[in-house]
Amino acid sequence: TEQVTVPDLSSRFLNEGMQELSRLGLDVGSIQRDYNDSVSDDYIISHEPAANARVAKGTAVKLLVSKGPRPLKVPYLIEKTANEARSSLSAMGLIMQQEEENDDEVEAGRIIRQDPAQGVSIEKGSTVIVWISSGPLLSTVPAVIGLSEKEAQTALEDKGFRVEIKDGISGKELYGKVVDQRPEEGASVRKGVTTTIWIGKKASAGD
Repeated sequence: TEQVTVPDLSSRFLNEGMQELSRLGLDVGSIQRDYNDSVSDDYIISHEPAANARVAKGTAVKLLVSKGPRPLKVPYLIEKTANEARSSLSAMGLIMQQEEENDDEVEAGRIIRQDPAQGVSIEKGSTVIVWISSGPLLSTVPAVIGLSEKEAQTALEDKGFRVEIKDGISGKELYGKVVDQRPEEGASVRKGVTTTIWIGKKASAGD
C-alpha cells in the first residue's frame, strides 16, 4: 500500500485542511470541536495521526477544531468599588472601562450600572463598561434674602431646588420679601431637596 506523510494542519482553516487531506489521498475522520483561547473559530487545533507520520493512503485523520475562545459570563458588578470590579474582570481576562455618573442612591466610588449586564456571554479580552457613582448632584444655594417671593422661588427652582414658603414676621420695609432662608446661601446641597424661605409679614394683632 502506498504510504503518504501526514501534513501539519494545525492552525489551518478547516476547509483548507480537509482539501489538503483529500489531495494526498487521506480521508477525514471524526471532527471534534473544543474551545481554544489561541486558535480562532473553525481553525484546526491538532490532528491524529500527527504531522509527519507515515500512513497508508485512505487513512482517516481525526481533527480537533476550535470553537474559538470559551465564552465568559459577565459577573454582577453593581455596588462594587472600581478596584473590586477591575480585579474580578482582570482575573477573567476581561478589560474594564470606567465612566462616572451622579447618583442619589449609590454612594460615591461604587458601581451604579454595567454594560454588558450580568450573565451575558462575551469573549476573553472583551471590554466591560462600568459607571461609577460620583455621589449626588450638588447645587449651591443662592442668596435670596431681600428678594420678592416670586424672585426667590424662581432663583431656587432654577438651581434645581424645591421651595417651601412660610410666613416670617418683619419690619414694614421687608413685607412681601424673603427675611430668612434654609439652607443658608452658599451651602452645597443635593439637587431636588426642599429649601424653605420665610416671607415678611406684619405681626398679627393677637401676637
